[in-house]
Amino acid sequence: MPSAKTEASELSVAFGILRLDPTTAYTQDEINRFFAGSLTPEKYAKYRVEYQRNLQLYHRLYNVGHRMGMAGKPFYQAKTVQWTGPHQQATTTSVAKDLLVANTPISVKTESNVVANLSPSNMMVNLPGGMAPSSREENWFLSTRPDEYQDLYVFVQAMRSELQDLSQDVRTFEKQASRADRKRIQKILKEYSPEEKSEFTRRYRKLCHGVAESSAAIFNENLSTSLASRARRAVLEDLSRWFFRLDAVPYILCGIDDKEDFSLGVPDLTSWFREWEFADVVASPDLNRGQSVVDFIMTCRKKDDLSEQRIAYHAEIRWSHGRFSGSPESKLYKEFAWRDLPFLQEC
Repeated sequence: MPSAKTEASELSVAFGILRLDPTTAYTQDEINRFFAGSLTPEKYAKYRVEYQRNLQLYHRLYNVGHRMGMAGKPFYQAKTVQWTGPHQQATTTSVAKDLLVANTPISVKTESNVVANLSPSNMMVNLPGGMAPSSREENWFLSTRPDEYQDLYVFVQAMRSELQDLSQDVRTFEKQASRADRKRIQKILKEYSPEEKSEFTRRYRKLCHGVAESSAAIFNENLSTSLASRARRAVLEDLSRWFFRLDAVPYILCGIDDKEDFSLGVPDLTSWFREWEFADVVASPDLNRGQSVVDFIMTCRKKDDLSEQRIAYHAEIRWSHGRFSGSPESKLYKEFAWRDLPFLQEC
């Protein structure tokens, strides 16, 4: 479910493209006409309230859209915008199409370095292996480092009498634990003494570093195997799709990045492969972090002059809702500004 900030950011760009004052109370008939029926009365009312809460941010995004609307084709004569941000994207879609204007998709990003939010299995196995995304995989901590995960769990479970009703086996716990059971553990972790916190952290870091090492090795092995197979082209396209946020059609990526406003034209996959190629993709564990982190260095080469571009990312494998809250997620973060990518064009 998108946050109020996310939705207000997208709508502010839309109001800017249409050159409509966000502080004006438009009738619902007008809103229906401007947004082709995609902005409901409830969402419009929430947007007007949210806009006032952070005028500085949303006015900046309004200006981003306004500049796009004034720059010429395809937006200069646009009379309507279709807001698609609230709709859930398909699992195979790498790019959030938040707005559609003059048949041109627009993705809005506001001070976020998150490039993709994949499960660890999809990130480390399916993506480099050329396989379709899957769901309901086994807990990644269990899959990669069961002994370290068991060691951490036993330390927590055996420390308090309130947890003695839980299984002593972490695999059984993961299968049977209720949300209330997981909340109990999280509550007890908050009550740890400094000594207990120190020992928990030691064991947790051991688990995380082991998971990072295994994850990087799994990614590299799957990638090496798939690039030597007939699936090579499909794998490279999927890597481009997720790491560079490319898609089958060109679109506009805009918003605020690295504290600066931006709007960039993103080429389609076919156009990118016409001018660029992958030279190398390497994953490595970052063992200086307090959680599971895998670094990625993507090297791509321009075909006409053979110049190379090294692009850095990292993936964080962690629980999203507290310790022992279920299967961890794997968010991919960029370590660059979008405008620094040589194949994205200012617009």
